[in-house]
Amino acid sequence: MAFDWNEYLNLAAFLKGDKVNYLPEAGIRSAISRAYYAAYCHARNFAVAKQSFVASGKADDHDLLIKHYAGRGMATVANALDGLRRWRNQCDYDNRVTLNLDSTVQFAILQSRKIFADLT
Repeated sequence: MAFDWNEYLNLAAFLKGDKVNYLPEAGIRSAISRAYYAAYCHARNFAVAKQSFVASGKADDHDLLIKHYAGRGMATVANALDGLRRWRNQCDYDNRVTLNLDSTVQFAILQSRKIFADLT
């Protein structure tokens, strides 16, 4: 069944503090997306502060950051960011997600935490 995008709106209202119910799929999709953005922003800030990465503030930065880490011999960070980004794109844009969301969200959080640990 296609994802009901209204569930993201319900989740947003819930996060704001409204007493609204939402389906677990909306929360899991959002958690995968947030795990990516946590890792991406941390990795971007680290690269800017310590590795002379120049962020443009545009969408291309996502791909450029992955290439930046790959070019610096930090394939584990590059690969983790790339995988997290692919999952995030599916969760944020696709009506149907082919991922096992329960296991993917666990792995996404672990991957994000590993990026934080590797870049600390």
